Amino acid sequence: MNQLQDSGKTSTLSLDTNIAGLLCYVPFAFINVAFSILWLATESQGNRSLRFHAMQGLCLAGAAVAAGVVISVCSVVLIPLGAWHIVHGLYTLDSLAFLVASIMGMIHAYNGIDYKLPYIGDFVKKRLC
Repeated sequence: MNQLQDSGKTSTLSLDTNIAGLLCYVPFAFINVAFSILWLATESQGNRSLRFHAMQGLCLAGAAVAAGVVISVCSVVLIPLGAWHIVHGLYTLDSLAFLVASIMGMIHAYNGIDYKLPYIGDFVKKRLC
């Protein structure tokens, strides 16, 4: 284990690990994706908490994009039927769920808690162990 990790810092950029974990969930302009990939690529296996948050943040972003694609495909059928309000509601629900999960992830990562998001957290724990 290198000295930066012993002092609670990342080996890349020398950020505090709680700040680095928080960055894995920032829901703006794919900042979460960039930092998650950075931490997964550069941090050692010994930094399990940061790697957990990086993987969970990446999976959360992927799930949000996948849900958006599914809603877009459904909109092809629903909008011509005049159900645009249902499509709008589904997009709003997807965005709010992603925002709430991101905020929960940021709070827990900053406090050093390995909080598992429903479904995603279990998936991540299986992959990292």
